[in-house]
Amino acid sequence: MSEPLRVSGAWDSKVINRFLPLGEDLYWWQGDTCNVYVMRDGTAGALIDIGSGDVLEALGAIGIERVERVYLTQHHREHSSGIERLRDDATLVVSTGERELLTHPERFVTEEIAPSAFTVGGASYVRPPRLGARLQVEVAHDAQLLTWRSHTLEAYETPGASPAGMTYVWSRDGERTGFCGNLCLDGGRLFRLFDSEWDYGYAAGLNALLASQNLLRGLGLDRICPGQGDVITNPDSTLTLATNRLHGLIRVLLRDYTPLDDAVVNVSRPTATPGLRRVSPHLFTLRTAKRHNAYVLLSEDGHALFIDCGLFLRGGEDTAFLDDSIGAMKRDYGLRAVDAVIVTHYHGDHVRQIPHLVDRHGAEVWAYANFSDILENPWAYNLTWMLPAYRGEHARVAVDRVLHDAEKVEWRGLSLEVFHAPGQTEFAQGIVVEVDGRKVAFTGDNLFFSAEGSGHDAYSMYNSGGVMERGYLATARSLLAHCPDLVLGGHGQEIPKPKRQLRALYAWSLDVRRRLVDLTWGEAYEMGVDPFWARFHPYRSWLAPGEEAVIDLHVRNYYSDARWISGKLRVPPDWSVRSRPSERLVEAGESATFVYEVRAAATFVEPVLLTADLSVGDRRMGEFPQAYIFPRADNIPQS
Repeated sequence: MSEPLRVSGAWDSKVINRFLPLGEDLYWWQGDTCNVYVMRDGTAGALIDIGSGDVLEALGAIGIERVERVYLTQHHREHSSGIERLRDDATLVVSTGERELLTHPERFVTEEIAPSAFTVGGASYVRPPRLGARLQVEVAHDAQLLTWRSHTLEAYETPGASPAGMTYVWSRDGERTGFCGNLCLDGGRLFRLFDSEWDYGYAAGLNALLASQNLLRGLGLDRICPGQGDVITNPDSTLTLATNRLHGLIRVLLRDYTPLDDAVVNVSRPTATPGLRRVSPHLFTLRTAKRHNAYVLLSEDGHALFIDCGLFLRGGEDTAFLDDSIGAMKRDYGLRAVDAVIVTHYHGDHVRQIPHLVDRHGAEVWAYANFSDILENPWAYNLTWMLPAYRGEHARVAVDRVLHDAEKVEWRGLSLEVFHAPGQTEFAQGIVVEVDGRKVAFTGDNLFFSAEGSGHDAYSMYNSGGVMERGYLATARSLLAHCPDLVLGGHGQEIPKPKRQLRALYAWSLDVRRRLVDLTWGEAYEMGVDPFWARFHPYRSWLAPGEEAVIDLHVRNYYSDARWISGKLRVPPDWSVRSRPSERLVEAGESATFVYEVRAAATFVEPVLLTADLSVGDRRMGEFPQAYIFPRADNIPQS
């Protein structure tokens, strides 16, 4: 039972009202970047999560003079940014798996774009604090009993909402209260689904989340105090609802590969050159087994137009394979020149051999407007599987021609229609062309041949593909409207008579959207599936000491009404910032861009993490977006 709030001294009622009593010497501090829970013993206090740290200035209202401990349920800045405001004699209690994220976040910063710890194909999915904790740190282990003064907490490892989250159970008078971070919110929903995306389409994070929810169901909890939203007073039914929803989502999100090998259609036929296959007289594909495709349109006068040019062989001899295939086409089919390559999407496995195609064979590069800059400046983005993840260092591709939605590209007697084709990623285009009497659609990695299913590829939020209206749903509608006779995807075999599969893709897209809406907490499901609703551009910058850079912050308002959005840039104390302006009214569905002029310190030798403290309407979002600035070296590209 909660007790009446004992107020110490003269405090503003707005501050006092933010403390809600939950039990004897247990309080809930509301209205911060996350729910903060306060345990009291005399004039000493301990926190479960700290949020922005504003609670530290208000604890006097309930008679607390000092905070001795902070127990973190997860590393995210919404839960942890206030630790930099703690006194040096406080102790931080964290999980084993997230200790380094909180004490040495710089160890997870890299200038290179490559798969590494806590990334999906090189895209970081963690949000550590700007500065490593300089406090005494203790580690909480699984199934450990922790004691602070008169309070005891059972600690349990519960990964899922973060890579190594913790749940703490507080007991008093026979009532068991669980503090679980964002494992489950009121209504059986989840806060940020993208925090549980740890791999590329195989649901490792979501399965970890499901296992942790099942653990909570066995702890005999009378109530759950989550990281966001209201206290859950019916934990059994709420967790049952959450696990059922999560089970269903995992089932439909897993990559639709099962039927891939069950049927062989072989629209294309092998030629005398291994890996070079002929789809029709003027259309070829470079394919070995199920490896990555490139397609080649061949004109009557011997000119070629490639669609993608990426990976072909497991052993990495792609350049020789590409040259041999082009040589065979010159010898056997009259190829004279390679005019250009059209890129379906930015992923490196579809782009890796384009630099060679340009340098050796003289091809131009044509790419869609919304990802041409990703090809040219990949370091400016925090996306999965960009070209440097395949070629290393700071690989890039210069774009010669930018294509736009509904544009007609006239090329040597063929008319190619370009259309935005999001799905696996938002940054993708499709192409429809009439060739050899068939309407052919090139769709990148949006779908593969499937004898029974939809053939969708990975649903990946860090591809910027989480919002279904800007993803698979949009492309399924476009393809159905185009009504192609043949679909050529980015991998595997061709898809003849694709109407059944396109209808299945559309139905699957609607089903996924319904499940996402049901599972995501808040009034705008997009906030839970779009990790880039607030993002800096560029994501990586390089500066010399004392040098200035312009950093843009893009924030999308996914709510159904206009909201005031503000963003305060957080930088080290010896850096300077000018913003113009930092607050504006943003209409529903629109985006705002905030511009910051950042000047590096006179001494600058270590990478700096920039964040922005955001508010959207009356909601304090915390330091959600992040960007990195590295000390500049001569060999580092400038964005």
